[in-house]
Amino acid sequence: GSHLWTTRLKPSDPYAGSLSDLLAYNGLVYVGLSSVDEILATTPGFVADSCGAVIALTASNGKVAWDTPTVAPPSSGAAVWSSFALDPALDLLYCDTGNNYQGTPTSMSDALLALDAKTGALAWSQQVTANDVWLPGQAFGPDDDFGAGPQLFAATIAGQPRTLVGA
Repeated sequence: GSHLWTTRLKPSDPYAGSLSDLLAYNGLVYVGLSSVDEILATTPGFVADSCGAVIALTASNGKVAWDTPTVAPPSSGAAVWSSFALDPALDLLYCDTGNNYQGTPTSMSDALLALDAKTGALAWSQQVTANDVWLPGQAFGPDDDFGAGPQLFAATIAGQPRTLVGA
């Protein structure tokens, strides 16, 4: 029960933090990065420039093992604010993302992502809602974020057992 370590996820972004469930696996703790930019966007002059990410921390000391952004400036958003799923047979970590906040719409917003659980490298992504750029009072898209994390489930396809992921 003693405190082992503290890690600030994005020291350069005071509005970034985590709303996601944490997942620990094979010596890493996975954290989804979100922000309060959508709330602060109603403040005159505020620029919503936080970028979503998945960050893996080393469980023993809290140091960042890898950091995989979901979007690159000047676009922003694509927060990861729900839970994760992990397929140990494939060593893939699955998460889903929210809308872009501003800038050019990106292909990683409103998407299901599969990341290499050891390195954070993107294995694949599937966007569900394109062109979703949304902030309060500045809506260009439908604000169709994923509200729940991905799930793994077993199915039989063409007589073969398969593990599928859905969100």
